[in-house]
Amino acid sequence: MKDLHNNIAVAHLLDAQDITADTYSNYVDLAGYEGAEFLVNFGAATPLSGSAYMTPKLYEASVTPTATGSYSAVATGDLLGSFTAIDAQSEDQTTQRVGYRGSKRYVCVLLDETGSLTSCLVSVDAVLGIPRDAPAAAPTTGTVT
Repeated sequence: MKDLHNNIAVAHLLDAQDITADTYSNYVDLAGYEGAEFLVNFGAATPLSGSAYMTPKLYEASVTPTATGSYSAVATGDLLGSFTAIDAQSEDQTTQRVGYRGSKRYVCVLLDETGSLTSCLVSVDAVLGIPRDAPAAAPTTGTVT
């Protein structure tokens, strides 16, 4: 059996919290890794509809981000899978995941809130894999200001 444990690292990018406005997760520094998967965990959300919803989006930067303006949206061609809007009660309490195959060093998740959600419980994690040196070291994270 292959050893997964020593070949991945997990970075917690956003504690579970109610998100009711656009919010950036912390960023993760991908230095030393050749692959990354981002997981957005949704809890209960209200009211969800075609006019009140949450859409996760992946953002990237080449240099240490100093502000949200340092990031740009990840091109569709650099995503493995896609995030979708959570706009119905049947879609909350799920986990969405997207792989990143871009070339930028810093990546974060923007939780794009549309409408007027009164509650949307969300947390964000990143799983980094294919380390250049094993066992995988803990990745560096930082705050997007």
